[in-house]
Amino acid sequence: MSTHLLNAAQRATAGRVFDSQSKRFIDLVRVAGLDPATDLRAKPLRRIVLQPGEDVTGYDFSGSDLSGAVFRRVDLSGATLTDALLDGADLRGAVLPASGLTDSQSNRALTGNPPPALRQGRNRLWPLSLTTEINEILSDCADDDALAVTALGHLDAERNVLAEHLYRTLLDWQVVELEENDKRTLSTRGNLALAILWQGRAAEAEAALRALLKNSEKVLESEHRETLATRHNLALATLAQGRAAEAETAFRALLEVEKKVLGDQHSNTLITRDNLACAMLYQGRAAEAEETFRALLPVQEKVFGANQPRTIVSRIELGLTLLESGAVSDASDILSEVPDNAALLSEDMGLKHLARAFFADLQGDLAAAETNLERARQYLDHLDPRRDTRRRLDCYLKTRTPGGAGGTTLWTITDLPDDDAGEGN
Repeated sequence: MSTHLLNAAQRATAGRVFDSQSKRFIDLVRVAGLDPATDLRAKPLRRIVLQPGEDVTGYDFSGSDLSGAVFRRVDLSGATLTDALLDGADLRGAVLPASGLTDSQSNRALTGNPPPALRQGRNRLWPLSLTTEINEILSDCADDDALAVTALGHLDAERNVLAEHLYRTLLDWQVVELEENDKRTLSTRGNLALAILWQGRAAEAEAALRALLKNSEKVLESEHRETLATRHNLALATLAQGRAAEAETAFRALLEVEKKVLGDQHSNTLITRDNLACAMLYQGRAAEAEETFRALLPVQEKVFGANQPRTIVSRIELGLTLLESGAVSDASDILSEVPDNAALLSEDMGLKHLARAFFADLQGDLAAAETNLERARQYLDHLDPRRDTRRRLDCYLKTRTPGGAGGTTLWTITDLPDDDAGEGN
Protein backbone atom coordinates (compact mmCIF):
# COMPACT_ATOMS: atom_id res chain seq x y z
CA MET A 1 0.00 0.00 0.00
CA SER A 2 2.72 2.50 0.92
CA THR A 3 4.73 1.70 -2.24
CA HIS A 4 1.62 2.23 -4.34
CA LEU A 5 1.07 5.65 -2.77
CA LEU A 6 4.70 6.64 -3.15
CA ASN A 7 4.73 5.75 -6.83
CA ALA A 8 1.52 7.66 -7.37
CA ALA A 9 2.87 10.70 -5.55
CA GLN A 10 6.07 10.65 -7.57
CA ARG A 11 4.12 10.48 -10.81
CA ALA A 12 2.02 13.45 -9.72
CA THR A 13 5.22 15.30 -8.87
CA ALA A 14 6.36 14.74 -12.45
CA GLY A 15 3.15 16.35 -13.65
CA ARG A 16 1.69 13.14 -15.08
CA VAL A 17 -1.72 11.69 -14.38
CA PHE A 18 -2.17 8.87 -11.89
CA ASP A 19 -5.62 8.31 -13.25
CA SER A 20 -7.80 10.45 -15.48
CA GLN A 21 -9.46 12.16 -12.55
CA SER A 22 -6.64 13.05 -10.17
CA LYS A 23 -3.35 14.86 -9.96
CA ARG A 24 -3.45 16.42 -6.49
CA PHE A 25 -1.94 14.55 -3.57
CA ILE A 26 -5.23 14.51 -1.68
CA ASP A 27 -6.88 12.87 -4.72
CA LEU A 28 -4.11 10.29 -4.88
CA VAL A 29 -4.77 9.41 -1.26
CA ARG A 30 -8.48 9.08 -1.98
CA VAL A 31 -8.01 6.97 -5.12
CA ALA A 32 -5.56 4.69 -3.31
CA GLY A 33 -8.22 4.07 -0.66
CA LEU A 34 -6.08 5.35 2.21
CA ASP A 35 -7.26 6.83 5.47
CA PRO A 36 -5.27 10.09 5.85
CA ALA A 37 -5.70 9.96 9.61
CA THR A 38 -3.86 6.63 9.95
CA ASP A 39 -2.35 5.35 6.70
CA LEU A 40 0.16 8.17 6.18
CA ARG A 41 2.07 7.58 9.39
CA ALA A 42 5.67 6.33 9.21
CA LYS A 43 5.62 6.09 5.41
CA PRO A 44 8.32 6.92 2.80
CA LEU A 45 6.71 10.02 1.25
CA ARG A 46 9.81 11.75 -0.04
CA ARG A 47 9.32 14.56 -2.58
CA ILE A 48 5.53 14.58 -2.49
CA VAL A 49 3.98 17.86 -3.59
CA LEU A 50 0.93 19.68 -2.29
CA GLN A 51 -0.44 22.72 -4.05
CA PRO A 52 -1.96 25.70 -2.22
CA GLY A 53 -5.65 25.07 -1.67
CA GLU A 54 -5.37 21.34 -0.95
CA ASP A 55 -7.19 20.66 2.33
CA VAL A 56 -5.05 18.38 4.49
CA THR A 57 -7.04 18.84 7.68
CA GLY A 58 -6.81 15.57 9.62
CA TYR A 59 -3.80 14.29 7.66
CA ASP A 60 -1.34 12.63 10.02
CA PHE A 61 2.23 12.41 8.70
CA SER A 62 3.72 11.45 12.07
CA GLY A 63 7.04 9.66 11.68
CA SER A 64 6.97 9.77 7.87
CA ASP A 65 9.95 10.64 5.71
CA LEU A 66 8.94 13.89 3.97
CA SER A 67 12.43 14.78 2.75
CA GLY A 68 12.27 17.08 -0.25
CA ALA A 69 8.49 17.44 0.00
CA VAL A 70 6.95 20.67 -1.32
CA PHE A 71 4.35 22.35 0.88
CA ARG A 72 4.77 25.96 -0.29
CA ARG A 73 1.86 28.16 0.87
CA VAL A 74 -0.13 25.11 1.96
CA ASP A 75 -2.32 25.38 5.06
CA LEU A 76 -0.92 22.68 7.36
CA SER A 77 -2.64 23.98 10.47
CA GLY A 78 -4.91 20.94 10.63
CA ALA A 79 -2.21 18.38 9.80
CA THR A 80 0.20 16.51 12.09
CA LEU A 81 3.95 16.40 11.45
CA THR A 82 5.11 14.94 14.77
CA ASP A 83 8.54 13.29 14.37
CA ALA A 84 8.30 13.62 10.56
CA LEU A 85 11.63 13.88 8.73
CA LEU A 86 11.65 17.22 6.87
CA ASP A 87 15.16 17.30 5.39
CA GLY A 88 15.03 19.82 2.54
CA ALA A 89 11.23 20.04 2.67
CA ASP A 90 9.93 23.35 1.29
CA LEU A 91 7.51 24.92 3.79
CA ARG A 92 8.02 28.51 2.68
CA GLY A 93 4.82 30.48 3.08
CA ALA A 94 3.01 27.49 4.62
CA VAL A 95 0.72 27.77 7.63
CA LEU A 96 2.42 25.45 10.12
CA PRO A 97 0.63 22.90 12.33
CA ALA A 98 -0.77 24.23 15.57
CA SER A 99 1.90 22.29 17.48
CA GLY A 100 4.61 23.96 15.42
CA LEU A 101 7.90 22.35 14.36
CA THR A 102 10.76 21.11 16.49
CA ASP A 103 14.08 22.94 16.29
CA SER A 104 15.50 20.00 14.36
CA GLN A 105 12.68 20.11 11.83
CA SER A 106 12.93 23.89 11.41
CA ASN A 107 16.70 23.70 10.87
CA ARG A 108 16.37 20.99 8.23
CA ALA A 109 13.38 22.42 6.33
CA LEU A 110 13.03 25.55 4.18
CA THR A 111 10.79 28.01 6.00
CA GLY A 112 10.05 31.73 5.85
CA ASN A 113 8.68 33.71 2.94
CA PRO A 114 7.92 31.92 -0.34
CA PRO A 115 10.22 32.49 -3.33
CA PRO A 116 9.19 34.42 -6.45
CA ALA A 117 7.11 32.45 -8.94
CA LEU A 118 9.21 29.62 -10.29
CA ARG A 119 10.19 29.85 -13.93
CA GLN A 120 10.99 26.22 -14.55
CA GLY A 121 10.90 22.77 -13.03
CA ARG A 122 8.20 20.52 -11.73
CA ASN A 123 5.24 21.66 -9.66
CA ARG A 124 6.04 25.33 -9.96
CA LEU A 125 4.69 27.94 -7.57
CA TRP A 126 1.58 29.27 -9.27
CA PRO A 127 0.07 32.67 -8.43
CA LEU A 128 -2.37 32.36 -5.57
CA SER A 129 -5.11 33.96 -7.66
CA LEU A 130 -4.79 31.23 -10.30
CA THR A 131 -3.97 28.17 -8.21
CA THR A 132 -7.52 26.83 -7.89
CA GLU A 133 -8.26 27.35 -11.58
CA ILE A 134 -5.01 25.73 -12.69
CA ASN A 135 -5.63 22.72 -10.46
CA GLU A 136 -9.11 22.35 -11.97
CA ILE A 137 -7.73 22.63 -15.52
CA LEU A 138 -5.07 20.01 -14.88
CA SER A 139 -7.65 17.69 -13.35
CA ASP A 140 -9.75 17.99 -16.51
CA CYS A 141 -6.83 17.47 -18.93
CA ALA A 142 -6.01 13.78 -19.16
CA ASP A 143 -3.05 14.19 -21.53
CA ASP A 144 -0.67 16.63 -23.21
CA ASP A 145 -2.92 17.26 -26.20
CA ALA A 146 -5.86 18.30 -24.02
CA LEU A 147 -3.71 20.72 -22.04
CA ALA A 148 -2.22 22.16 -25.24
CA VAL A 149 -5.71 22.91 -26.59
CA THR A 150 -6.80 24.47 -23.29
CA ALA A 151 -3.66 26.61 -23.01
CA LEU A 152 -4.09 27.88 -26.57
CA GLY A 153 -7.67 28.84 -25.84
CA HIS A 154 -6.58 30.99 -22.91
CA LEU A 155 -3.75 32.53 -24.97
CA ASP A 156 -6.24 33.48 -27.69
CA ALA A 157 -8.52 34.96 -25.03
CA GLU A 158 -5.70 37.24 -23.80
CA ARG A 159 -5.41 35.42 -20.46
CA ASN A 160 -1.67 35.53 -20.84
CA VAL A 161 -0.56 34.91 -17.25
CA LEU A 162 -2.74 31.80 -17.02
CA ALA A 163 -1.58 30.66 -20.47
CA GLU A 164 2.05 31.08 -19.44
CA HIS A 165 1.69 28.84 -16.40
CA LEU A 166 -0.25 26.24 -18.37
CA TYR A 167 2.41 26.16 -21.08
CA ARG A 168 5.18 25.88 -18.50
CA THR A 169 3.36 22.93 -16.93
CA LEU A 170 2.77 21.38 -20.36
CA LEU A 171 6.46 21.74 -21.12
CA ASP A 172 7.25 19.92 -17.87
CA TRP A 173 4.97 17.09 -18.96
CA GLN A 174 6.48 16.91 -22.44
CA VAL A 175 10.04 16.83 -21.13
CA VAL A 176 9.13 13.62 -19.29
CA GLU A 177 7.80 11.81 -22.35
CA LEU A 178 9.14 13.54 -25.49
CA GLU A 179 12.52 14.40 -26.93
CA GLU A 180 13.75 17.93 -26.30
CA ASN A 181 13.47 18.73 -30.03
CA ASP A 182 10.15 16.99 -30.63
CA LYS A 183 7.90 19.14 -32.81
CA ARG A 184 5.26 19.31 -30.08
CA THR A 185 7.81 20.53 -27.56
CA LEU A 186 9.00 23.22 -29.99
CA SER A 187 5.40 24.33 -30.52
CA THR A 188 4.86 24.62 -26.78
CA ARG A 189 8.04 26.67 -26.41
CA GLY A 190 6.84 29.02 -29.13
CA ASN A 191 3.45 29.58 -27.52
CA LEU A 192 5.06 30.03 -24.12
CA ALA A 193 7.26 32.76 -25.56
CA LEU A 194 4.17 34.48 -26.98
CA ALA A 195 2.43 34.38 -23.60
CA ILE A 196 5.51 36.04 -22.12
CA LEU A 197 5.71 38.62 -24.93
CA TRP A 198 2.03 39.58 -24.60
CA GLN A 199 2.66 40.40 -20.94
CA GLY A 200 5.25 42.99 -21.95
CA ARG A 201 8.32 40.92 -21.02
CA ALA A 202 9.82 41.35 -24.46
CA ALA A 203 13.47 40.83 -23.52
CA GLU A 204 12.63 37.51 -21.86
CA ALA A 205 10.55 36.49 -24.86
CA GLU A 206 13.36 37.44 -27.23
CA ALA A 207 15.85 35.21 -25.42
CA ALA A 208 13.40 32.30 -25.50
CA LEU A 209 12.64 32.81 -29.19
CA ARG A 210 16.31 33.05 -30.18
CA ALA A 211 17.00 29.73 -28.47
CA LEU A 212 13.90 28.22 -30.07
CA LEU A 213 14.88 29.45 -33.54
CA LYS A 214 18.19 27.57 -33.40
CA ASN A 215 16.36 24.35 -32.57
CA SER A 216 13.63 24.94 -35.15
CA GLU A 217 16.07 25.59 -37.98
CA LYS A 218 17.87 22.38 -37.11
CA VAL A 219 14.81 20.16 -36.60
CA LEU A 220 12.21 21.67 -38.95
CA GLU A 221 14.48 23.45 -41.49
CA SER A 222 14.66 27.16 -42.16
CA GLU A 223 11.59 27.50 -44.39
CA HIS A 224 9.18 25.41 -42.30
CA ARG A 225 6.07 27.36 -41.28
CA GLU A 226 6.80 26.97 -37.58
CA THR A 227 10.32 28.31 -38.12
CA LEU A 228 8.96 31.29 -40.04
CA ALA A 229 6.46 31.94 -37.24
CA THR A 230 9.30 31.94 -34.73
CA ARG A 231 11.21 34.45 -36.86
CA HIS A 232 8.13 36.66 -37.00
CA ASN A 233 7.59 36.58 -33.24
CA LEU A 234 11.27 37.27 -32.65
CA ALA A 235 11.00 40.39 -34.82
CA LEU A 236 7.93 41.41 -32.81
CA ALA A 237 9.86 41.01 -29.56
CA THR A 238 12.61 43.20 -31.02
CA LEU A 239 10.10 45.87 -32.06
CA ALA A 240 8.47 45.78 -28.62
CA GLN A 241 11.79 46.82 -27.12
CA GLY A 242 12.02 49.89 -29.35
CA ARG A 243 14.60 48.45 -31.77
CA ALA A 244 12.47 49.38 -34.76
CA ALA A 245 15.26 49.49 -37.37
CA GLU A 246 16.41 45.99 -36.38
CA ALA A 247 12.82 44.75 -36.48
CA GLU A 248 12.29 46.30 -39.90
CA THR A 249 15.30 44.43 -41.28
CA ALA A 250 14.01 41.18 -39.81
CA PHE A 251 10.48 41.69 -41.17
CA ARG A 252 11.79 42.53 -44.66
CA ALA A 253 13.95 39.40 -44.78
CA LEU A 254 11.09 37.26 -43.48
CA LEU A 255 8.62 38.74 -45.94
CA GLU A 256 10.66 37.59 -48.93
CA VAL A 257 10.73 34.02 -47.64
CA GLU A 258 7.02 34.04 -46.79
CA LYS A 259 6.12 35.27 -50.28
CA LYS A 260 8.07 32.36 -51.75
CA VAL A 261 6.94 29.65 -49.34
CA LEU A 262 3.41 30.76 -48.37
CA GLY A 263 2.38 33.12 -51.16
CA ASP A 264 1.66 36.85 -51.39
CA GLN A 265 -1.85 36.57 -49.96
CA HIS A 266 -1.27 34.10 -47.15
CA SER A 267 -2.49 35.42 -43.81
CA ASN A 268 0.97 35.20 -42.24
CA THR A 269 2.49 37.13 -45.15
CA LEU A 270 -0.10 39.89 -44.74
CA ILE A 271 0.48 40.10 -40.99
CA THR A 272 4.21 40.50 -41.62
CA ARG A 273 3.49 43.34 -44.06
CA ASP A 274 1.36 45.01 -41.37
CA ASN A 275 4.12 44.76 -38.79
CA LEU A 276 6.69 45.99 -41.29
CA ALA A 277 4.60 49.14 -41.72
CA CYS A 278 4.48 49.54 -37.93
CA ALA A 279 8.27 49.22 -37.76
CA MET A 280 8.62 52.05 -40.27
CA LEU A 281 6.09 54.19 -38.42
CA TYR A 282 7.93 53.63 -35.14
CA GLN A 283 10.99 55.20 -36.76
CA GLY A 284 8.99 58.29 -37.68
CA ARG A 285 8.68 57.36 -41.38
CA ALA A 286 4.95 57.96 -41.54
CA ALA A 287 4.80 58.45 -45.32
CA GLU A 288 6.36 55.04 -46.01
CA ALA A 289 4.16 53.38 -43.41
CA GLU A 290 1.06 55.02 -44.92
CA GLU A 291 1.97 53.73 -48.38
CA THR A 292 2.40 50.20 -47.03
CA PHE A 293 -0.86 50.24 -45.08
CA ARG A 294 -2.81 51.61 -48.08
CA ALA A 295 -1.44 48.88 -50.35
CA LEU A 296 -2.14 46.23 -47.72
CA LEU A 297 -5.75 47.08 -46.82
CA PRO A 298 -7.41 46.05 -50.12
CA VAL A 299 -5.65 42.68 -49.97
CA GLN A 300 -6.71 42.17 -46.36
CA GLU A 301 -10.30 43.02 -47.24
CA LYS A 302 -10.17 40.37 -49.96
CA VAL A 303 -8.48 37.69 -47.82
CA PHE A 304 -9.87 38.36 -44.34
CA GLY A 305 -12.97 40.45 -45.05
CA ALA A 306 -13.52 44.18 -44.55
CA ASN A 307 -15.03 43.82 -41.09
CA GLN A 308 -12.69 41.18 -39.73
CA PRO A 309 -10.42 42.06 -36.75
CA ARG A 310 -7.12 41.85 -38.62
CA THR A 311 -8.35 44.25 -41.32
CA ILE A 312 -9.88 46.59 -38.77
CA VAL A 313 -6.63 46.81 -36.80
CA SER A 314 -4.68 47.72 -39.95
CA ARG A 315 -7.25 50.43 -40.69
CA ILE A 316 -6.81 51.82 -37.17
CA GLU A 317 -3.03 51.75 -37.63
CA LEU A 318 -3.39 53.64 -40.92
CA GLY A 319 -5.57 56.21 -39.15
CA LEU A 320 -2.95 56.68 -36.44
CA THR A 321 -0.24 56.96 -39.09
CA LEU A 322 -2.15 59.78 -40.80
CA LEU A 323 -2.70 61.53 -37.47
CA GLU A 324 1.02 61.32 -36.70
CA SER A 325 1.79 63.01 -40.02
CA GLY A 326 -0.93 65.67 -39.55
CA ALA A 327 -3.25 64.43 -42.32
CA VAL A 328 -6.32 64.96 -40.16
CA SER A 329 -8.90 64.98 -42.97
CA ASP A 330 -7.61 61.72 -44.44
CA ALA A 331 -7.48 60.20 -40.96
CA SER A 332 -11.10 61.19 -40.40
CA ASP A 333 -12.14 59.33 -43.56
CA ILE A 334 -10.22 56.19 -42.52
CA LEU A 335 -11.32 56.14 -38.89
CA SER A 336 -14.96 56.76 -39.80
CA GLU A 337 -14.83 53.45 -41.68
CA VAL A 338 -13.74 51.52 -38.57
CA PRO A 339 -16.75 49.44 -37.50
CA ASP A 340 -17.62 48.32 -34.00
CA ASN A 341 -16.81 44.63 -33.90
CA ALA A 342 -17.33 42.51 -30.80
CA ALA A 343 -14.67 40.11 -32.07
CA LEU A 344 -11.92 42.69 -31.55
CA LEU A 345 -9.53 41.88 -28.73
CA SER A 346 -9.68 44.27 -25.80
CA GLU A 347 -6.24 45.61 -26.68
CA ASP A 348 -7.41 46.45 -30.21
CA MET A 349 -10.50 48.16 -28.79
CA GLY A 350 -8.18 50.28 -26.66
CA LEU A 351 -6.14 51.20 -29.73
CA LYS A 352 -9.31 52.21 -31.57
CA HIS A 353 -10.36 54.59 -28.79
CA LEU A 354 -6.82 55.98 -28.57
CA ALA A 355 -6.98 56.86 -32.27
CA ARG A 356 -10.37 58.51 -31.79
CA ALA A 357 -9.05 60.53 -28.85
CA PHE A 358 -6.04 61.66 -30.92
CA PHE A 359 -8.38 62.79 -33.70
CA ALA A 360 -10.72 64.57 -31.26
CA ASP A 361 -7.82 66.53 -29.74
CA LEU A 362 -6.71 67.68 -33.18
CA GLN A 363 -10.29 68.77 -33.87
CA GLY A 364 -10.44 70.73 -30.62
CA ASP A 365 -13.18 68.47 -29.25
CA LEU A 366 -11.94 68.06 -25.67
CA ALA A 367 -15.06 66.25 -24.43
CA ALA A 368 -14.81 63.55 -27.12
CA ALA A 369 -11.09 63.22 -26.53
CA GLU A 370 -11.52 62.69 -22.79
CA THR A 371 -14.37 60.22 -23.32
CA ASN A 372 -12.30 58.13 -25.72
CA LEU A 373 -9.21 58.28 -23.53
CA GLU A 374 -11.24 57.02 -20.60
CA ARG A 375 -12.49 54.13 -22.71
CA ALA A 376 -8.96 53.42 -23.92
CA ARG A 377 -7.81 53.26 -20.29
CA GLN A 378 -10.58 50.79 -19.51
CA TYR A 379 -9.21 48.45 -22.15
CA LEU A 380 -5.49 49.05 -21.65
CA ASP A 381 -4.78 49.95 -18.01
CA HIS A 382 -4.60 46.27 -17.00
CA LEU A 383 -1.73 45.66 -19.42
CA ASP A 384 1.86 45.57 -18.28
CA PRO A 385 3.33 49.09 -18.76
CA ARG A 386 5.95 47.54 -21.07
CA ARG A 387 3.30 46.24 -23.46
CA ASP A 388 3.42 48.12 -26.76
CA THR A 389 -0.19 49.31 -26.89
CA ARG A 390 -0.09 50.42 -23.27
CA ARG A 391 3.10 52.37 -23.96
CA ARG A 392 1.42 54.08 -26.90
CA LEU A 393 -1.39 55.21 -24.61
CA ASP A 394 1.03 56.40 -21.91
CA CYS A 395 3.10 58.22 -24.52
CA TYR A 396 0.06 60.04 -25.84
CA LEU A 397 -1.10 61.01 -22.36
CA LYS A 398 2.32 62.55 -21.66
CA THR A 399 2.66 64.41 -24.95
CA ARG A 400 -0.87 65.58 -25.82
CA THR A 401 -2.29 69.06 -25.61
CA PRO A 402 -5.85 68.40 -24.42
CA GLY A 403 -8.30 69.69 -26.98
CA GLY A 404 -5.41 71.25 -28.85
CA ALA A 405 -2.46 70.12 -30.93
CA GLY A 406 -2.60 66.48 -29.89
CA GLY A 407 0.60 64.57 -29.19
CA THR A 408 2.23 61.36 -30.37
CA THR A 409 1.79 57.64 -29.76
CA LEU A 410 5.31 56.83 -30.99
CA TRP A 411 7.00 55.93 -27.71
CA THR A 412 9.96 54.54 -29.67
CA ILE A 413 11.07 58.03 -30.73
CA THR A 414 10.36 59.88 -27.50
CA ASP A 415 12.40 60.06 -24.31
CA LEU A 416 9.88 58.24 -22.13
CA PRO A 417 11.46 56.30 -19.27
CA ASP A 418 11.40 52.51 -19.54
CA ASP A 419 8.85 51.12 -17.08
CA ASP A 420 9.98 47.96 -15.33
CA ALA A 421 6.72 47.17 -13.60
CA GLY A 422 5.78 43.60 -12.71
CA GLU A 423 3.70 41.06 -14.59
CA GLY A 424 0.55 42.17 -16.28
CA ASN A 425 -2.30 40.12 -17.68
